[in-house]
Amino acid sequence: MPRLLFRERAVKFPLVYSVLLAIFLGLWAGCGGKAVRPVLPLQEQFTLAKKHYDQKKYRQAIEEFQKLIFNYPGATVVDTAIYYLANSYFNQEDYATAAGEFKKIVSNYPNSTWLDEAAFMVALSDMKQSAPAELDQQFTLLALDEFNEFVETYPNSPLIPEARKKILELRNKLAKKTYKNGYLYLRTKDYPAALLYFKEVLDNYPDTVWAKEALFQIAETNRLQNKIPEALEVYKRFVELYPHDKLAAKCKEKIAELENKKS
Repeated sequence: MPRLLFRERAVKFPLVYSVLLAIFLGLWAGCGGKAVRPVLPLQEQFTLAKKHYDQKKYRQAIEEFQKLIFNYPGATVVDTAIYYLANSYFNQEDYATAAGEFKKIVSNYPNSTWLDEAAFMVALSDMKQSAPAELDQQFTLLALDEFNEFVETYPNSPLIPEARKKILELRNKLAKKTYKNGYLYLRTKDYPAALLYFKEVLDNYPDTVWAKEALFQIAETNRLQNKIPEALEVYKRFVELYPHDKLAAKCKEKIAELENKKS
């Protein structure tokens, strides 16, 4: 997780936890028991875990934040501990586990000061699991839904601009997959199928970089089917919409070529 998304917050540790811990340790010592794991006072435990985190020792940070969450489940600092625990997993590229931890904040701590950032990170963690465009896009679609929900749920979050960038990035990926499917059919001369995919790019992803590519290929597909009027119309439309694009010059060549054939 980029450090700029972290907002350091003052964490207060109620005195009652230290008192209860002292009583517990006294009783435990009197009974001659053996500790399963060392238990530090709440503030010391958080400080130790955060120290590991700040030093990018994420494996140790995970262990210490887990101890805090286990030993002090009702502490007011637990949501913060879960947040750093989730980010530790994220920074280790364990995105599936990170997403699960961030979801705990969204589901169980509606008043947490980390709420919007946790929701953002759920989507980003799933986005990180997205496969290349040629493969199944399950996580791409999931992350897209989550970012869209984030924008609707947290309209005043400072992360909204970044969320919108991620939405466009994901839409470009889906558009690329659709375009590549169309181009595959074009290469195999299945022109009706190719047109369906290219038109899908225009209809569903007009804001992506693949829209102009699809428009050009629609013109090409019509030309290859000898549909001259349709091809001319699309070539001219491309030149009007993208007059400075490198493909505009090619469109002009095709327009001249096809108009000469007509005459």
